Amino acid sequence: MQRYARIVAFSCILLIAIAIVFVIIMGILELLPAQYLDKATIQISVDTFVILALLFWMVGHSMPKLLKKLFSRPFTDQGVYLVIMLRMCIFFTVAIMGVAILAIGGSLLWVFVELFLGISALFLYWPNTKNWDKTQNELTK
Repeated sequence: MQRYARIVAFSCILLIAIAIVFVIIMGILELLPAQYLDKATIQISVDTFVILALLFWMVGHSMPKLLKKLFSRPFTDQGVYLVIMLRMCIFFTVAIMGVAILAIGGSLLWVFVELFLGISALFLYWPNTKNWDKTQNELTK
């Protein structure tokens, strides 16, 4: 199961890189429809993405504790796999929100913050044996 988790995590990193390249190419070719938005709409959209990304980031870090409170049954290997994949998807979403901010023409500072939060969390919770055991211990405590 850990091998499948690593494949999914690597695919997430690859998809983030592809999305960044795609948005940059579309921006150079001036094909992004968000370039025609006014400044107020862009600022509201960027603020919404930042708030959602911070909320997702906090939920991703406390995922085992939340799921442990929701489910009273003990977690098996499939449950640990599910928690790790759910955590990867949440942090992937945070990084993709950074790409979305880049696409709508937001500040590069927020783009880098969102990408840093998402990608660093993906690497922090990378599905290796240590993190697998740590997640399993958090779920069984």
